[in-house]
Amino acid sequence: MRTRRTRFLMPKVKFRSEDVGKQCARFMFVILGLFLSQSTDASASCPADADPTQWIDGGEYCLAMRVAGQIDNGKAKKLVVLIHGDVSAGGPADYMYKRAVALGNDETIAVALIRPGYEDSDGNVSQGSHNNRRDHYTATNIDAIADAIRRLKKRYGVTRTIVLGHSGGAAIAGVMLGKHPGIADGAVLVSCPCNIPEWRRQWGKNLWRKSLSPHAFVDGIPSASAIIAITGNKDENTGPDLGKNYVNMLLKRGIAASFLNVEGAEHGFGKLWPAAQDAVRKLLVN
Repeated sequence: MRTRRTRFLMPKVKFRSEDVGKQCARFMFVILGLFLSQSTDASASCPADADPTQWIDGGEYCLAMRVAGQIDNGKAKKLVVLIHGDVSAGGPADYMYKRAVALGNDETIAVALIRPGYEDSDGNVSQGSHNNRRDHYTATNIDAIADAIRRLKKRYGVTRTIVLGHSGGAAIAGVMLGKHPGIADGAVLVSCPCNIPEWRRQWGKNLWRKSLSPHAFVDGIPSASAIIAITGNKDENTGPDLGKNYVNMLLKRGIAASFLNVEGAEHGFGKLWPAAQDAVRKLLVN
């Protein structure tokens, strides 16, 4: 499924000097009707025949995904949702698919979501925009992912949910925890830019003014949550201090939180995956 571009066609209307007021009013009603009908199409959810293991409704969007684990035996009462990073170099954003397979089993359903505007290697595109892969941790995109998680929880009837996010996906997960309290029982935030303004200042660039930041939503996180932040000690993108400082904010609120610095790891997910996998499994049993 690929996103559709909607064209707005302007109707041709002739105005007569003696009836300008009526014609103007009629013209505006026609335009309003076109706008409303086209807007409904543009924000349509997944088609009724969409494969439920590959697509999920999320807010205004239909999001691509992959599901791993036993979804039919009724034993799987735990859910792990994996959210990829910004993939700033371009290309597919499905590196979490194989990690979902590693986490899914008879008791755990693992779902790797494709964020709004991104695509996977099969050409499946999640609706929405990634704004050229910058400044896109917006309320709309975050709310879409939160809504998708709510639907997944209801669909599979799970009793415990953990979110695993990497880089931009970690930022989105961190915001969700406070903006949508109860959306997950815990989270593993890998290479997290947990303070967006500070992160952008470190790069010497303009602030991302549309993006929400995890540090601004700490007060909304339920006290029973459990959060583990993981960063490589050689990460030159989202340095360890961003995760450490975020965890300290959580600890001051009495939230069970910890920070892990992975020796020799950089920003990429590969070398951080073993630690992330262990952290997810730890949170699943708590």
